[in-house]
Amino acid sequence: IQKGRQDAFGLGWANHDHHTYRSSRRWFSSLIAVMEKLGMHCREHFHAGAEAGWGAQVLEHPVTGIVVFADVDLSPTEADGDIAHKPLTTLSGRLGTVGLWCALHGEAILEAGMHHLECTFAHDDLTRQLAELGVEMMRPFTNFAYLKQAFTVAERWVVPESRLEHLLMAGHLTSEQAATFRADGALGS
Repeated sequence: IQKGRQDAFGLGWANHDHHTYRSSRRWFSSLIAVMEKLGMHCREHFHAGAEAGWGAQVLEHPVTGIVVFADVDLSPTEADGDIAHKPLTTLSGRLGTVGLWCALHGEAILEAGMHHLECTFAHDDLTRQLAELGVEMMRPFTNFAYLKQAFTVAERWVVPESRLEHLLMAGHLTSEQAATFRADGALGS
């Protein structure tokens, strides 16, 4: 819906802040290599905190200014150092938020597609306008006078049975969780 609105003004995707791709730890350095082949340069990386269990490498294209956040599960000890160019090891056999999303849907760069695209808007106006078109917004997760950030309500995607079976066998899902994903799908983008 938003792409159509921007196309009507001839903007295409010119109104964007950053593109977010999620990656498993196994394929993270490959995702970064693909982005670098596209001419992007690694900027800073951040860790969302020990409780969150994930972080991102921020990349930017020096000519176009396009910014990518490459999300990945991270341990607290990985808050410092180069996370982008060396293979990341498994985190004690568990999947965090990002790893589970990738296990359910596939790598963002290959199968699942972009997790989200952040654009710049007058927040209250956009929330009202999208609501009139049937698109709901979540409560802002950043709520300052100078910056409000919020997601649209996530789409639910069907999870292939083969992915659920693999996650069950690996002990990453309980039978109850798998049943819920079968019935309701899982949050996608």
